[in-house]
Amino acid sequence: MNQTFTIVLATAVLTSVTTLVMAYMFYVLFVRRRMEKRMQELAAIVQERVKQGAIEAGSELLPRFREQVTEGFKRALGEWSTNDFRKMTKTGMGMVEESLSSLLGSKERPSGKG
Repeated sequence: MNQTFTIVLATAVLTSVTTLVMAYMFYVLFVRRRMEKRMQELAAIVQERVKQGAIEAGSELLPRFREQVTEGFKRALGEWSTNDFRKMTKTGMGMVEESLSSLLGSKERPSGKG
């Protein structure tokens, strides 16, 4: 009785292992290649759709973005006082003058250093 049970158990285990090995070989030889090829095709399709969607969204959003930036810039300029604008212009001109003096090698530097 004990020997019969061992033979039945060994046969069941060997049958299961053989079935698993055959299923794995079938997967490796036939299914995996097809799945990888299909996944690459789908990845290319998804990539193209995402790219197209991004382009369409950008085309829709860009004009509104430009309008908002322009309006914000106009509003900011309108809110500046004349004194602030003069100070900013004077500072910018000083920076440009100092940069050009350094670049051109002028003997007198605006900062007073000789």
